[in-house]
Amino acid sequence: MQAGSFRTLRDVRPAETIEARTTTTQRARYHESVHKCSTTFFPLIPFIPFTIYMVVGYRRERMLPKDVENHDHSMEVCMQIQQIPVAKAEMLIRKPVAEVFEAFVNPDITSKFWFTKGSGRLQAGKQIRWDWEMYGHSVQVSVNAIEENERILIEWGTDGTATTVEWVFTSRSDNTTFVSVTNSGFSGDGDEIVKQALDSTEGFTLMLAGGKAFLERNITLNLVADRFPNGH
Repeated sequence: MQAGSFRTLRDVRPAETIEARTTTTQRARYHESVHKCSTTFFPLIPFIPFTIYMVVGYRRERMLPKDVENHDHSMEVCMQIQQIPVAKAEMLIRKPVAEVFEAFVNPDITSKFWFTKGSGRLQAGKQIRWDWEMYGHSVQVSVNAIEENERILIEWGTDGTATTVEWVFTSRSDNTTFVSVTNSGFSGDGDEIVKQALDSTEGFTLMLAGGKAFLERNITLNLVADRFPNGH
C-alpha cells in the first residue's frame, strides 16, 4: 500500500464527527421550523376563507355606493323624479313670422299638417275643438292668450288631465321664424308623466316638421296620419 493512501481512524473520525454534528443540527432546525409552522399556520387554515370574504366584502363596501347594493332599491332611487318633465319641440321655418303665425291660428292652414278639422280661428278667450278624424279623436281647447306674431297659449284636455301648450315665434334677421312649442302640466305617477311627456314631444315634433314642409315647399307629408297607419 502506497504512502498516504492509508488514513488512520484517528485522522478520519474528527471530520465524520463534525459532519454528523452539522447534519444533526440542520435536522433539528428543520424539525423545529416545521413544528413552529404547524403550531402557528395550520390552525389558521379554517379561517382563511372567512378572512378572504371579509377583505372582499370590505373592498366591495368601499367601492360600491350603498344605494346600489340592493338592485331593487337602486332602481327605485333612479326612478324618483326630481322635476316634472315637460315636452318641448323646436324648428326653424324659412318663412316670415306673420305667415308662420297665421298657419297656427287659422285652422284652414293648420289642418294641412296637424289636425284634420278645427271649429274656429284661435282667439283669446274662445273655446275651440280640434279633430283628428282618421283616429276618431277630438280635443277641447281653451285659448288663454294670443300675442300677434309672437305667442299662443292654450289649455287642452279634459278636467283633471288638462295641460298647457305654448307656442313662441321668434322672427330672425334673415326673414325666417324659429318656432318653439312647450307642453307642460302633466299629472299622474312617475311612469305616466314620463310617458305623456315623451308622446307629446313626438307629436309636436311631427307637427312642426309637417308645418315646415307645407309652408316652405307646399308639400303635405301626412306625418300625423302615417304615424299610426293601423289606427285608421
